[in-house]
Amino acid sequence: MKIFVRTLLLCSTLSVLAGGATAKQSENLYCGTTKCSFPEELGELQSKEFRGRCTGATMTQTNSSQKCYPESGLTCTVTAWGYVGTPYWTCSCTNWTNHDKDATVSLHCPASE
Repeated sequence: MKIFVRTLLLCSTLSVLAGGATAKQSENLYCGTTKCSFPEELGELQSKEFRGRCTGATMTQTNSSQKCYPESGLTCTVTAWGYVGTPYWTCSCTNWTNHDKDATVSLHCPASE
């Protein structure tokens, strides 16, 4: 019976930890120049989506780009192109540690029109 109770406690703890890491927040990053860098902090066991948008010129998939640079202890997805109302680049980062960690998001935009 003790093994059963320990197993239930372990599964409950892992479920709570996984739930914290999968609760994803979304943040819009706006860049009005040709290159912007955004330092972003992720709390412990936090996931965050970064949507980069260019504001100074018409943004296309071929004239712009975004890259997420994670600190040790973070993982980030490959950047993807999206379009909901306006075009944007997106990537997500997850902090798998019990400490705040930093990621840097770099957004390259076309020259102003």
